Amino acid sequence: MAQVMAADIDAASLQRLQAEDARAATFVCDVSRRSQVEALVAAAEQQFGGLHAMLNCAGYLRAASLLEASEEMLDRIVDINLKGVFYGCQAAVPALRRSGGGAIVNWSSVNSVVAEPNTSAYSATKGAVLMITK
Repeated sequence: MAQVMAADIDAASLQRLQAEDARAATFVCDVSRRSQVEALVAAAEQQFGGLHAMLNCAGYLRAASLLEASEEMLDRIVDINLKGVFYGCQAAVPALRRSGGGAIVNWSSVNSVVAEPNTSAYSATKGAVLMITK
């Protein structure tokens, strides 16, 4: 039986998950912070005796045209969608090696290959996720 640790920046969502299933392992994590992603992987290794799979699926979308997108908006999208996946892979690979192997799944979007209005920043980060995965 698989053991899963759910991670989210929203502690209240994790508490609701645990209320629904007392067996749920949870960890509050902001994937835009390398140290928190590293702590997440370490916690999973400690709790489960190793890491065998990693799913990088955090995402943030804020629609705005190229000309209307603020620096703060772009930073937030890049920090979550791109850096979060990058940090997840960097933290997971050594842990997977220690456990004898496994898999990383990077959740991207159709927007990694299909353009839609007002999603240029989001689509750029999802295209980057596709390239990291390849």
